[in-house]
Amino acid sequence: MKRIEKFGIVFCMIIGVGLSFWTEQKAISHLCNRQYEEAFIKNEKNEQQVMLVEEENKREQKVAYLTFDDGPSVYTPQVLDILNKYGIHATFFLIGENVDDKMLPIIERTVKEGNLVGIHTYSHRAEKIYGSCEAFQKDVLMAKAVIENAIHEKVREGFISKVFGILCYQIFITSVVVYFALINSSFREYLLTSVGLFYTNIFLTFFLILLPICAPSSYRIVPLNYIILTIFTLSYSCLIAMQVCMYSVSSVMIALFLTLVTVITLSIYAASTKTDFTTCGGTLFVCLVLLIFSSIFLIFFNIPLLYLLLTYASLVIFSIYLIYDTQLIVGKGRISLSEDDYILAAINLYLDVIILFLKILSIFGEKK
Repeated sequence: MKRIEKFGIVFCMIIGVGLSFWTEQKAISHLCNRQYEEAFIKNEKNEQQVMLVEEENKREQKVAYLTFDDGPSVYTPQVLDILNKYGIHATFFLIGENVDDKMLPIIERTVKEGNLVGIHTYSHRAEKIYGSCEAFQKDVLMAKAVIENAIHEKVREGFISKVFGILCYQIFITSVVVYFALINSSFREYLLTSVGLFYTNIFLTFFLILLPICAPSSYRIVPLNYIILTIFTLSYSCLIAMQVCMYSVSSVMIALFLTLVTVITLSIYAASTKTDFTTCGGTLFVCLVLLIFSSIFLIFFNIPLLYLLLTYASLVIFSIYLIYDTQLIVGKGRISLSEDDYILAAINLYLDVIILFLKILSIFGEKK
C-alpha cells in the first residue's frame, strides 16, 4: 500500500472521530436548547390553563383537581385502572420511603399514562419533618432525589443496554469483514489494490458523519438510523481491514486481546469513578485538532519518530475519550446524551474502540 494511502487511512479515522465528536457536542447543545424550549412551551401551556380556569370560574363552572397521597402502594394500579376507564388524569404525591424496586413499574406506569408525580416528603413523620426548617428542607430534597432517580434510572438503563447492543452489532460486522480479509487472499488483494473502493469508503464515512449536522433527525428516525449505521459500519470496516491486512494474524489477535482488556478496564473506571470527565470535552477537542494537523503533516513527510509519538499520544487521548463517551452514555456526569441519541452514542463508542485497537496494533503488531 502506498504511503499516502496508509497515512490517509489514519487521517480519515482521526477526522472521522473528530467530526463525530463535534456532532456529539452539537447534539448535546441541541438537547439543552430542546429542554429549554420544552420548559418554555410547558410554561406557556400552564399559563393558558390558568387563564382557562379563570374563565371557567367566571362562568361559575366547577373545576376539580384530583390528587392521591401517600403512594405508591399496592392499590395504585387499581386507581390507575379507574382513571383510565373514565379518561381522567390525577396527581400522585409520593413518599420517598415507599419508592423501591417493586414500586418502580407502578411509578413508570403512572407517568407514562399522563399523570403527574409530586413530592409528599420522604419520611412522612411529622415529628421528624417539622422539627426545624432545615429538617423539612432536607426531608423534601431527599424525597425529590429518590423519586427523580427512580424515574430516570429506568429510562437510562434501557438507553445504555440499547447503545451497547448496537456497539456489539457494529463490532460483529467489523470482525466479519476483517476476518474475511485475513483468510481470503482475493478479497484482501482487492481491498489493497482498489483505489475506487478506498475513496468510496472515505466519501461514505465523511458523508454519514456529516449527515446529522445537515439533517439532525436522521439518526433518530427508525429504520433510517439503523440503515445509516449499517452502511457506515461496513464502509469503515473496509478501511480498517486494509490497515489490519498489513499485519500478521498473531499480531492482530494480541492487539485484539489488549484492546479488550483496555476497553473493559476503562469502561468500569468511567462508570465507577467520582471524577467527572464530561466537562473535558473542550480540552480533548483541542488535542484532537493537534492530532489532525500532525497527521496531515505526516502524509507529506515521513518522520518515523514523529509518527511513533503521535501513535502513543493518540492512544492516551482516545483512552480518555472512551471514558468521556462512556460517562456521557451512563449519565452520571454534568453533561449527558439524550436517550434519543443512541445511534450517535454507539458510533462514538465504536470509533473509540476501533482507534484504540489500531493504535495498539501499530505499536505491538508485526508487519508482514
